[in-house]
Amino acid sequence: MSCESLRAELEGEISKWTRKLERELASLRGEEKTVENIRAYLEDSKHFHSKGELVKSFECLIWGWALLQLGREVGLIYDQGEK
Repeated sequence: MSCESLRAELEGEISKWTRKLERELASLRGEEKTVENIRAYLEDSKHFHSKGELVKSFECLIWGWALLQLGREVGLIYDQGEK
């Protein structure tokens, strides 16, 4: 895989997962600090993306998603329609 094709693939994944995380956050409720941290990781991802630091941008998205999934698992956060 060439450097350019890897870059294009990473750009595509960042865009896709950013949109998905933004949609999830729009209906997310629960423990304030957890939701705040997920939002912070999303914003950090956007910051690194704007600087062309794609690996760091993607890493931030992964951390945001991990917190979201873990928060749901342990009952700290939920979708707006729940509870």
